[in-house]
Amino acid sequence: MEIKNIRYDATAGVFQARVDVERDGKTFRYPVTVPGPITLDEDIVRTIVVHQARRLSAPTPLYSHT
Repeated sequence: MEIKNIRYDATAGVFQARVDVERDGKTFRYPVTVPGPITLDEDIVRTIVVHQARRLSAPTPLYSHT
């Protein structure tokens, strides 16, 4: 997992990041948004970004209705 960049959007009051996740030899890019003040600790922002990217990249189980 690689965080490409983290920027702060002062108008929206959020951090925005692009995260590349490698899975099965392929790279998937996810946009992540973290609400919070610009004074929010960078380590906290990174932790939340990683958590969100992992959640977004987790395979969704397929369910069939019988």
